[in-house]
Amino acid sequence: MTLLPFLLSVQSGDWDLRRTMAAGDKAAYLMLPPETVCGAQVIQMIWSPDGRSLVLGRLTTDVSPSQAAALVLQPSSNPPHQNNAVVVWNLATRTAKTVFSAPVALTRIDDIQTMPGSDRLVIEVTETTRGLNGAPDRRSNGALMVSTGTGATTRLSAGSPDDAFVEATYLSPRRPLGGLVRYEGRKASVRFFGPGGRLGPPVSLPGRTPLRFDAQGFPGYVGNTGVGLKGPMGFHRLDPTTGRLVSESPFPVPTRAKDGTLLISSAERAAMGLEPAEPATGLRTMALDSPAPSGARAPTVMLLVPGGKPEEGGIVSTDGVRPLLSPTKEAVAYLNQGSAMVRLLAPIPREAYDKALMEAAKREAVNKAKQIGTGILIYASDMDDVLPGQDVDLRRTLGPYLKNDRLLDGFTYTFRGGSVESVERPAETELGYVSGPGGRAVVYADGHARWVPDVP
Repeated sequence: MTLLPFLLSVQSGDWDLRRTMAAGDKAAYLMLPPETVCGAQVIQMIWSPDGRSLVLGRLTTDVSPSQAAALVLQPSSNPPHQNNAVVVWNLATRTAKTVFSAPVALTRIDDIQTMPGSDRLVIEVTETTRGLNGAPDRRSNGALMVSTGTGATTRLSAGSPDDAFVEATYLSPRRPLGGLVRYEGRKASVRFFGPGGRLGPPVSLPGRTPLRFDAQGFPGYVGNTGVGLKGPMGFHRLDPTTGRLVSESPFPVPTRAKDGTLLISSAERAAMGLEPAEPATGLRTMALDSPAPSGARAPTVMLLVPGGKPEEGGIVSTDGVRPLLSPTKEAVAYLNQGSAMVRLLAPIPREAYDKALMEAAKREAVNKAKQIGTGILIYASDMDDVLPGQDVDLRRTLGPYLKNDRLLDGFTYTFRGGSVESVERPAETELGYVSGPGGRAVVYADGHARWVPDVP
């Protein structure tokens, strides 16, 4: 569905409220129809820090139906050729392109990271070098930097084929800065790099301390502060150009619960470089298993707005997993049977949601009244064209003529009874009504129903 027919369907009321909107106490969001970003099999999915693009790691298999059948019959036959690729989907243009691709047999993608403030990706890989003259294959870990604009690839690290050391890359969550950390025995060192991919000189880290970034995105490590490193734990900020210590920031002393548990807020954890701060909006997604009609558990993705009631959450997908909200809250991505899907989000006033909710209730009441009217007329045709009177048990009388006798909940029957022929103006003669917000859905003797607002 394109955007124009979708908006027309919203205006006409031909849509499902919970599959289209999510609301909170002060705001609401309109969820546009899902779009396919990338086909199966997606193994990793991340948003760029600026929210402008979705980065996906994908595994593809070159195999025909006949080859697949042959593999089932003869599992020992040659396996199909597999490639892994990195695909970038642009939120503005809603187009995707492959920026990196390699055979799985030679290069396996282990992790993908995005560098803020740039178009660079850092890809950690495991590379296989074929052994010559019967020698065993050799595997090593490495890191590559890829430009999403040009696809140019820069090698940051070739790793170590004999496991003499291990290298890992860390990227700042807020700045175009990364660090390549080498762990060798009980020692650790870091070499900083920017979008150009040029590595700086090695800087020693105490012991095997991991590299961290503080709330402002500056690099450093966690350790004791003060003279002789005997003071409280804190964050040691490093200058990435020189590797020298810039400052020491002792952590706030966390409070303890009655059971002795440390109570550390999200803001404090962010200050410690342990995790990013919670988003201010509070808009979030949730993946859960819900009962399907077959009795099995179906994966469901929900969009939840702060202050919203459970029934005001939006259903993003009834067959989705691993939801991922964009940093700008403009879209939510998720996986559907291995394919990447995206639904764009448009903020709307809470009043618009309330109006849509009221209109949906009116439509439901009119539809309900129309079904009851059809049941009444079918009953009359079986009773020699005699309509029910006021003294009948409607649920017992009309139940067999309705799909569900619960349709009668909230229905008021007002016709006094008599034959169909005795009704002079069927289109104006009321049989009954279903109450709704600000009015009622009235069903008439000819079977049609319409909304009648309350008189002020």
